[in-house]
Amino acid sequence: MNIIIEEFRRREEALGSSPDSYFRKYSLQTKDEGRVKCALSYLIEHNVQIHTDLNSTKNHEIGLRYINETDRKATSLSWQTRHDLYTLGIMYVDQNKPEIARAYANRSAPLYVGCLFNDCVVDINRAIAIGVPNNTKSKLYYRIAKCYLALDRKSSSRLVNTLVLARHHLKDIEDINKRTQMEEMIDNAHLNYTRSKPFNKIDYSVICKKIPLSNPEIQGASDAIKLNYSEKFGRHIVAARDIQPGEILLTQRDYASIIWPGLIQKYCWHCSKRVWAGIPCAQCTNAIYCNDYCRGMAWTKYHEFECRVVDSVVLKNDYYIENLLALRLALKTFTECHCDFKILEQKISEIEEIDDPIAKILDSNGMFKENSFASFYSASRKTSYMVNALRAVVISYYLAVRTPIFGNRTNTLKTFLRNKRFILISSLILRYIEITKTNNLYVRVNGDHDLQIKRGITFNPLVNYFNHSCDPMACLVHTGDMCTIYALQSIKKGEQIFVCYIYPFWNSHAINRRNMLQRFDFICECEPCKGAWGPDLLRLLLPTKMKPCPQKLVFELFLLKFQHKDESIYHTPKFTGRDLYLSVITQSMKLCQELYTDVTMNYIALKNRMINTYSCLDR
Repeated sequence: MNIIIEEFRRREEALGSSPDSYFRKYSLQTKDEGRVKCALSYLIEHNVQIHTDLNSTKNHEIGLRYINETDRKATSLSWQTRHDLYTLGIMYVDQNKPEIARAYANRSAPLYVGCLFNDCVVDINRAIAIGVPNNTKSKLYYRIAKCYLALDRKSSSRLVNTLVLARHHLKDIEDINKRTQMEEMIDNAHLNYTRSKPFNKIDYSVICKKIPLSNPEIQGASDAIKLNYSEKFGRHIVAARDIQPGEILLTQRDYASIIWPGLIQKYCWHCSKRVWAGIPCAQCTNAIYCNDYCRGMAWTKYHEFECRVVDSVVLKNDYYIENLLALRLALKTFTECHCDFKILEQKISEIEEIDDPIAKILDSNGMFKENSFASFYSASRKTSYMVNALRAVVISYYLAVRTPIFGNRTNTLKTFLRNKRFILISSLILRYIEITKTNNLYVRVNGDHDLQIKRGITFNPLVNYFNHSCDPMACLVHTGDMCTIYALQSIKKGEQIFVCYIYPFWNSHAINRRNMLQRFDFICECEPCKGAWGPDLLRLLLPTKMKPCPQKLVFELFLLKFQHKDESIYHTPKFTGRDLYLSVITQSMKLCQELYTDVTMNYIALKNRMINTYSCLDR
């Protein structure tokens, strides 16, 4: 795809403003159908060859190489590296061959070392169910027993039964010395298990808490917010009532998420959660899943078609992750319409006939639903770039050649000019490429040495209607495929609620923020942007106007207590007093707003602490 785009740009630069320029022809189109046909005509006229070689099908030899090399270097590799390499082997090997059971069994070893005891048990049970040699079962059951002991040091029926099975399979070990050694290990299991605490996994329920009072009109949102529209800001979110610091404004599942390259063996392709005992797609090497449920849901909603084209949409040296997100949105839209083109056309027509900008994103019952394409089909976008139409057509071509989505498969470009289904899906992908250019969110997680890395991108329709401010009123937190927004300060009824999509003003200079705002077409009229505030100007912000308040002493005591607090608590999930700390901060923010009429250093410090603390919840 990259070669096609570069060749197109070279040709158009040579033509300039000539009437033969496809840039010129494209600019005259007013509908997506015409834009797609213009791009398709270019490909046909210049006889562009689109390569359709598959790169991501299963390769048993590569999978075995991963497994064997990891076995050979086991003692010199960290448990995390061993785990990741075994997972890659699992993704590549033929799922119907016995080596898959061996891979699961071998992966259980680094999971035990990493204190992921439940995941270790899952992998071993999976290996035994598929089928492992009898002479390895005693060792595997012994490992399960050690996991049970690490999780609960008291004797239990499951522990006793597992040790019985371990002893039962001792007879299958032919080597007498190994059998004797294994028997001694089983007899002393209560002494040999690890005393380390289980791996500290993310508690998703702590981050994505339930909404106390649900919104009758917006699925997954609090009754504290409502949708609004104005000519200046378009669709946006306002406070339906007075909001207090720390209130949860929404907890929603993202409509779609894409995992970043290099991390596909670490995060579930469907729910985006960190996965340790994952299972692969049965056909491709692009996806790992938490379990059969996630794999089944992904296949039903999008991966049945996506599976065969991901390797071409996402190139190794040119990762158009936004294109894959657009494809995901289009496929989910298609499956939402029961894979019926007539239903798809009808629903699109119904949306386009609605004039009211708020009603346009609601269902027939006047409800905003997080899992409906109507909620974002009419989102704002730029339609001036023909390269986006070329990408949409090429992606649809891959679908046509490799999947049965359009009926009979064909690779002749001319036939697609008359294929209404091809034009419809291409138009949908084009629309979503343009929407996601400015409406996707990059999700970051802590990598090695606490350095932040990109986990991927995500798309949440309702979140997109929270406009940007460099002085945010609310904080957005992602974990897995769930998104939660917390209020950072007191917000009055009727006020528009802003979040920050780039950097807050106290972390970024005004000129840098201005450039980012122009890049994403954001409008920001916050006081820090008007005054060109940045990190170097914070010392000038002084509490010049203080209201008389008997709680002043309480606030000052808080500052004394926490101003020397170790900042490292924001970067570790092991901070056990986090909930209490957040409670104190939110109460102090409320006091701060009551005490001061101006933006102050204390106000900024409190808001920064809240953002840092919320943001590290899923790391």
